[in-house]
Amino acid sequence: QIVGARAAGEEEMGEDSILRAVRGGKVYASLPERARQLISRGDFYKKVLETSARARLVYHDERYPALREASEEGEYYAEVKRQSLARQSLFPYHLHRFRVTPFQYYRDMLKDLLKRDKPFSTLPNFTAADMVAVLGIGRDEFVPLVQACKAKRLLWKVNRESAIRDQLPGEPVDLMVEPWWVLRPASSPSVSSQQEDLLEEEAKLLASISSRGSATIDSLPSSHQRAWRSLYRRGLVAVDVPIAEDDCIAVPPLEGFVSNKDGAGEDGDPVETLLYGMFFAASARTTIGELAAVLGAPTVEVREAASVACRLGFARRTTQERRASVSSAMASARDGVDLAATPTASGSDILADYPLASPPLEDTASSAGPKGIAFVVDTEVTATLMMGSLLKDQRHAVTLFEAGKLSGRLAVRELLDELSRVPSVGEGEIQFLIDQIQSLRLVLDLVCAAEAEGGCQADGQPPEIDILRYEVLADLPPSTLNRMLSQHYFLVAFMARLPMPLLKCPISREGPVVHGFPSEAAAMPWLRLLLWEQVQSGLTSLALPKGWQLRRLPSIFGHDDRLLVEFWPEDGGRSQDESVVVHASSALGVLNHALLRSAVLVQRIAKESVEGDTGELVTKEVALPLRDGDEGLGGHEDVRSVSERYGLSQCAGYLTMLRTGPGTSDWKVKGVQFGIPLHSLELCGEVCRRCEGAAALSWNSLSGFRDTMLRLRGDLEEIWTRYGNGGHSQREGEGEATSYLPSAPVAFDGTSLRPWSDAEEIWTVELAAETRGAPAAPAKEEEAQPPPLIVL
Repeated sequence: QIVGARAAGEEEMGEDSILRAVRGGKVYASLPERARQLISRGDFYKKVLETSARARLVYHDERYPALREASEEGEYYAEVKRQSLARQSLFPYHLHRFRVTPFQYYRDMLKDLLKRDKPFSTLPNFTAADMVAVLGIGRDEFVPLVQACKAKRLLWKVNRESAIRDQLPGEPVDLMVEPWWVLRPASSPSVSSQQEDLLEEEAKLLASISSRGSATIDSLPSSHQRAWRSLYRRGLVAVDVPIAEDDCIAVPPLEGFVSNKDGAGEDGDPVETLLYGMFFAASARTTIGELAAVLGAPTVEVREAASVACRLGFARRTTQERRASVSSAMASARDGVDLAATPTASGSDILADYPLASPPLEDTASSAGPKGIAFVVDTEVTATLMMGSLLKDQRHAVTLFEAGKLSGRLAVRELLDELSRVPSVGEGEIQFLIDQIQSLRLVLDLVCAAEAEGGCQADGQPPEIDILRYEVLADLPPSTLNRMLSQHYFLVAFMARLPMPLLKCPISREGPVVHGFPSEAAAMPWLRLLLWEQVQSGLTSLALPKGWQLRRLPSIFGHDDRLLVEFWPEDGGRSQDESVVVHASSALGVLNHALLRSAVLVQRIAKESVEGDTGELVTKEVALPLRDGDEGLGGHEDVRSVSERYGLSQCAGYLTMLRTGPGTSDWKVKGVQFGIPLHSLELCGEVCRRCEGAAALSWNSLSGFRDTMLRLRGDLEEIWTRYGNGGHSQREGEGEATSYLPSAPVAFDGTSLRPWSDAEEIWTVELAAETRGAPAAPAKEEEAQPPPLIVL
């Protein structure tokens, strides 16, 4: 029994449990009694060695006593090297006593790659970029290197290692450095043997660095610049990139990024995982400590990742810029207050008192916290930007795709210049891509114009402008997502028609203002039913829950009607893509089949609603925000009623109207899309012109718009509570998955919304209870009944 319990315990105490114990300062003797009964001392320390090496913890760190009990230093670092090479991880620069130089590490990795005849593309992205920086061998250099090895045909077949050895680089390439980087003595065992051949100047410099322990590059005289590079090539000095907790970093457009494969994930390099998160969440005015809080990661690990990013040239330290902006923001916010007369007049005190949390919009003027504007696009737009035939400079598109974010006013303006060079005319599908690029240019012009006017923040500080990729946002846990958005932005504008499910970042009092759907329910047919109920005008409709079946056509529809059947969005997909028009006489079978896989909204439409030749719906789009004196559909009674209720005079997006008769006023509101459309150049241009005219992105408009969207969100929650699942959520893993499906039939008769009461429940064997999302009533085994089927 004890042996069995220990085996079960070892399986239960997996890598995460062991790592938590090590990071918590636990040794075997300090484990709980039950844990010691489940795993032996030897097995515990064996796992400590493996998991610590995988996480690449520092051996001499006083916080990890279990690591020093588990192995000797040499044994531990040998295990770190073995695991890192096996997983093709980045070189562990933070392990100063690793006793292996980056050059030796990547030379061994390259040799193994050649020996196994694997392509360069099998290296993870950041590992490949670092190999290029250290060895000078990238994808272009790798191919001739393989050819040179294979040219020794017999030797390649008999002894590959000998064939490869002569082709490997003999020393590292020159390193591109910043003045604030630090030199320190290397701890490689080959150091002493190489010191004999040093020039006098090199020997003096090495002795000086060794006696001081370290030296910044800008502290060396110009005469020693060549000497330290010679020492670096020989592996006698190492180069550190120091990053402190109060430092800030920014991610410029990526140059030299190697797009191979993503090495992040549970089984990948933990540093690479953090690098991707840091690329997305970093800001020029956010400290490493704040960034760690946003990512929910240990500060020391975020510092290590930031150091690697700066070393590779994918990030730059902006600490001084942040301090300058904070001082300027504080002075502007205090608006003439004599700082010298206050107790916190010193620069250090001002920085210490600077509020780093995200204040409500109304309090920002007093908090002096400069934030930015984000525009969110999807991968389809990013892929368009990456087409080399349209955009010659791919840095910005690669940054947006790989990092998920293009950050800063300068980078956005560079992208705008590149977009302006795209021709306006193309052939076939190319024209759609060109229109999409031109639409993006209009949106960025709108955002930059608002920034240039200085009206986007209460203190007049110019905001940062970022472009974010939707799919990266969707991969973040909701808590991290909301922390990141609240930390960096006061306004987040989405492109229209983003894929479902929506992000879990509804508009709120505390977070940024969202020009997009105010909640997930707003992307569902609930919004349409709410608008129809508010204006007492709309299509005669019936919402049916998933799993219900019809015995006959509901009486609110006539046998000569045309019906628009729309599938309720669920588990992804776009709502407008899932619909079908059927004649009432043949609708029963279509509806019953559709209800087996989805809830549906059935709407009665007119013959004028469908284009005769194509069978497409006849719709028109009304650009938002609305203006006084709008003519045509912009002045339609239903449109005006919706605008008065929910402030469409401040909202970016568009209304979709459906023709319901031959008259000019025979149109009904079919839906609302929040966000700025990029799928139509004409519509995007009209939305941008209206936003500019209404100052929709100005600071003064945001507070009123937030109140309006909060009211819309509340009304949606109320109608969903009445007719839907009432906010009941089911736990899926670590997140909450909320169902926005109707729980009972709901009818709209053209003026009012009410429950559909002509339903009776019978028993049949044709449909399982779980199909409609509810458990069957318990029954005694001898009295087992078939599950229920709901019939109208």
